[in-house]
Amino acid sequence: MSIGTRIKQLRTKKGISQEYIAEVLMVSQSKYSRFESGISALDWNVIPNLTKLLEVSYEDLFDFKDRKDLVLADPILNTSIQNLVEGQKVLSDLEKAYRELLIKKERAYQAVIKEKDDNIEKLLQIIQQS
Repeated sequence: MSIGTRIKQLRTKKGISQEYIAEVLMVSQSKYSRFESGISALDWNVIPNLTKLLEVSYEDLFDFKDRKDLVLADPILNTSIQNLVEGQKVLSDLEKAYRELLIKKERAYQAVIKEKDDNIEKLLQIIQQS
């Protein structure tokens, strides 16, 4: 299966139009269509955005299960793809750490709000007792 066919398969599975992907990738719809048809190649610099749009990893995008021989036959392509895969793993780890940090921040914020509410309640009780 060609990469264009694979991307078309993933795109249609997600219910995304060619026009939408072309717009997000900032290429013409006709250029994107030619890529899916195998007539022309898509620039490598759009691949990261394409994986985000299709919500797939680089391994899934390139369908390594069926294309290992092709990737391994070209050491430059193999190295480039491995670098993309490693970069995606690092980004995933960073995103996870960021989400955890946001959760901790929200919990700390909620604790401060609760403490303030408790203090206000205590002050109101003191005022009522006076």
